[in-house]
Amino acid sequence: TVYVRSHCGDGSFSSWSNGFEFITAITNDDCNGAIALTVNPDFSCTAFIPGTVAGATMSNVTSTCSGTADDDVWFSFTATDTMHRIMLFNSAGFSTQINRALWSGDCGNPTLVPGSCNGLDIAGLTIGTTYYLQLYTFTSTPAQTATFNVCIGTDFENAVGEIAAPSNFSVYPNPASTELFIGTVDGKPVHVMVYDMVGHLVMDQDVVVKLNVTDLAPGSYSLVILDEKGTTRSHARFIKQ
Repeated sequence: TVYVRSHCGDGSFSSWSNGFEFITAITNDDCNGAIALTVNPDFSCTAFIPGTVAGATMSNVTSTCSGTADDDVWFSFTATDTMHRIMLFNSAGFSTQINRALWSGDCGNPTLVPGSCNGLDIAGLTIGTTYYLQLYTFTSTPAQTATFNVCIGTDFENAVGEIAAPSNFSVYPNPASTELFIGTVDGKPVHVMVYDMVGHLVMDQDVVVKLNVTDLAPGSYSLVILDEKGTTRSHARFIKQ
């Protein structure tokens, strides 16, 4: 709240004016200022970010999702699986109905991810790709100050199950401490990329039957397996002890 008074020039001052309330600009008001989220290896939401729409204005991204995106704020995450769950909790304020939309591509001309309008579990994602999450109150009433917590979750059990193969690969042991074996039916070499839980590529190499994971920090990792032609054949998650 700002107050104003006049300096009368003789050492005296006028009375203070009535207060005028204003809100400073918010950091993640637009897509290119999106706050990065850490992807959780499960649905526990251990890693989350507090958010608010206070001070947010309409961005230049036109959404076909429901509601009025006149106070949208932006977050980003890098996919570690083909499906992630977008979870909002502890919402508070005049309007607690927070709408959501997920976008891919460049912030200057993003593409709406199919099925992401107010979606919970968003499928069809590409591992290693950065996605932009747009959140806004449903109402068009101005000066909303809603607060919330946002997190990105992963269905760990489903991800582990994907190691089973319609792709003729097996990955073991899981958890692993020193070596991760990759079994192939035809014995052909495979190319392996390993991503940590924030989507950073930590290993990228051709292997035949195993990976040395000794130097990886303990935690959960995504494994992408490609054939000799560079075609993705399978992906899985494993735990490094």
